[in-house]
Amino acid sequence: MASPAMVPPRLGRGLGQQEDRVLRGQQYPMPEVFEEKHIWSVYHFTAGSAPNPIQSNTLQSNDYVVFTTAQGQNGQGLPSGFQLDARDTNFPGQGGNIPAGYNYIWREIGISVLAQRPDVAASIATSRQGPPSMHDTDQILNGTAVILRRNSADVNLGPAAWYSQAGGPVNVGASLLDEAAASGAVAGPPAYTTGGLGLDTSGNYQERWSANSGGLPPSPMTRRKLEVPLIFRGQDQFLVVLRIARPILLETVLQGGTNGFTVRVDFFGVESSPVGRT
Repeated sequence: MASPAMVPPRLGRGLGQQEDRVLRGQQYPMPEVFEEKHIWSVYHFTAGSAPNPIQSNTLQSNDYVVFTTAQGQNGQGLPSGFQLDARDTNFPGQGGNIPAGYNYIWREIGISVLAQRPDVAASIATSRQGPPSMHDTDQILNGTAVILRRNSADVNLGPAAWYSQAGGPVNVGASLLDEAAASGAVAGPPAYTTGGLGLDTSGNYQERWSANSGGLPPSPMTRRKLEVPLIFRGQDQFLVVLRIARPILLETVLQGGTNGFTVRVDFFGVESSPVGRT
């Protein structure tokens, strides 16, 4: 049963009655089942020539839509030959529409910038596997507007950074390998092997600082709580548009970038669905 904090008092009492009757082996007091629900959908930002989102280390301005492609289908940025699986989405609808008989109250939103799927990254010669750099994560979160699209009406919910879980400040300073690399005693490491190093204008390796490394999935304690819930009924259109209004310059692989990443959008709330559903 959904937690009391997620449902209005009247519905909470109804859920309590439903729970009591089910545990006593009696019939459901209502024709629907109410459950706490978490759904997610991922967009894959891949590199290459047009129409790939990342071209010449630049994330192109465009609208990127999630909750439109179901499991087992190709879409949401995946290259040809790849399909969304259970890690990419669990949305039960097709084409961005909520199934008939299903209703949702969304009270929390989370957004994460994560690594590419390993199989996708391995198929792109210019990409590197692993989480995106802190620089890129910050740029993506602050440069992306989150648009909720319901029945062709768009509502701008603000920048993605409002809905991300901060990874916390990271250390800053010159790498201890700079002098050794400069003297020729040892070769400087490729920036990508450290994940936090990048070349400065003098050719030295510098550790980066970021106020929000932002790549952690939203936890229950830190994801964004909505003062006014989002309510959707069966057959409503339900889409989220990740709008990149201006091109975003990303780090190269040598600088610590990955030339590819994914953005996951999570919703948390309550679902009502028909009794006897499959």
